[in-house]
Amino acid sequence: MAQNGAEQIYVKRLAANDNSKQQVYLGSDFSTLNIIPHAEIIACPEPKEPNFKAALNFFWITPEGQAEPAPHAQLILYPDYPEVRLSGFLLGCREKPSQLMQNREAGRLLFLGVSKDGRVLAYAAPHDSPIVQELDALGQLETSGVFQVIAPPEVSVTDTREALLQELGRIHRLGWVAAQKLSTDGTTITYAGQNGGGFTLESYLGIGANSRSEPDYLGWEVKQYAVSNLAFPERGSAITLMTSEPNGGVYSRDFSQFMRTYGRMSSKTPDRIDFTGKHIVGEQNKTTGLTLELRGYDVGTNKITDINGGLHLVDTRGESAAAWNFSGLLDHWSRKHNQAVYVPCQSDKESTGSRYRYGDTVRLGEGTEALLFIRALSSAWVYYDPAPKIEQASSVRPKAKRRNQFRILFRHLSPLYHQFTIARVL
Repeated sequence: MAQNGAEQIYVKRLAANDNSKQQVYLGSDFSTLNIIPHAEIIACPEPKEPNFKAALNFFWITPEGQAEPAPHAQLILYPDYPEVRLSGFLLGCREKPSQLMQNREAGRLLFLGVSKDGRVLAYAAPHDSPIVQELDALGQLETSGVFQVIAPPEVSVTDTREALLQELGRIHRLGWVAAQKLSTDGTTITYAGQNGGGFTLESYLGIGANSRSEPDYLGWEVKQYAVSNLAFPERGSAITLMTSEPNGGVYSRDFSQFMRTYGRMSSKTPDRIDFTGKHIVGEQNKTTGLTLELRGYDVGTNKITDINGGLHLVDTRGESAAAWNFSGLLDHWSRKHNQAVYVPCQSDKESTGSRYRYGDTVRLGEGTEALLFIRALSSAWVYYDPAPKIEQASSVRPKAKRRNQFRILFRHLSPLYHQFTIARVL
């Protein structure tokens, strides 16, 4: 696995019904999406059981150590249960463990290695293989859903949680630091924007400014939140969880029409159209007249009931001004939120520029899935806080800026994670 680029290895002990015909069960929620790299999630309404599918860049490791592609491997998400299964992993593959993965023998092992470039490397072993005894000899292992987690021996792997806390401790001990931003070419530049606390923290972690949808540091998503006093880190402000562009409604068809229909002229900047306002599921925003609705979701069971549904921003005529389908929300949330650290940040606006300092107590959110995010939307804990604008609106070439934020108050963070803990930096 390590020789083929695996940086993390997961192993599942297969049950009798884990086979190529009945598919391989990967969990009773959608958390598998957080650890198995996958392509875009697509809604598939045609089957008897409508589902979501995501293709995998999947390879079987041969007895000689080579990686043999399985081009039809995919994850299938069944929202009715909910659960995730692995399918198509033998189809079209020349050298594959057909006998092992077609039978109903309990106790077989399925290893899945994950590489930095998004490949999924697989190896199967029978129940009486020596590797089973070797696995048992490792003793108690970390778990992630249905998997046990193994670090490849050939790869230098540190405890990422401890390494993260040590680095945040170093930054905390620096005290006040000037606002800055790390550019993509590795140079540090002065930054004067209102969101300087995040850019400054990321720059000291060696994270360049970007819009990647992957975690920031050692597999952890790094979030800072504003506090007035570091002695009270629990009194945090609102936090931006993610920015996600609508993929439906008037917004996606014609952004200019959306802004001119639902936006308003700025009271501060001439010839600028703004679209702002806190939008909560089930409440009409008094300024925009729009209401957020979750369509195709059952609050009582926390299940998606219509895979073609999603989050809709609806006007008084019932027209969808903007929409985010469930497949997009599942995809976006799963790519970088499984492990997140929330760092308190105090700011000081000086005449010479801004500066920040970071607290010695952080919050660690571990283990999440998109249904927790959707439930938080339905509970009005997560809200839509947009800030798109059109400048020089009356000109021949108006300038458009799109920004669609989903935010949450600090006190509502814990329901987004299976484990939410307080930790002191090292």
